[in-house]
Amino acid sequence: MQSASGQCTSLTLSDPSVPVPTSVSGDADIGDMPVIDGDPSVIAGVTQ
Repeated sequence: MQSASGQCTSLTLSDPSVPVPTSVSGDADIGDMPVIDGDPSVIAGVTQ
C-alpha cells in the first residue's frame, strides 16, 4: 500500500455521543430458513 501522509489531516476522532452498549438482550431468532428452488435470476447484472 502507498503511504497516505497528509490525506487524513481533517479527520477528527472523538468519543461517541451516546454510551456504547455493554450487553445484549433478546435473541436473533428470525424463524425458519427459506427454501430456495429453481435457478438463480440475474437482474441488472446482480445475481438474485
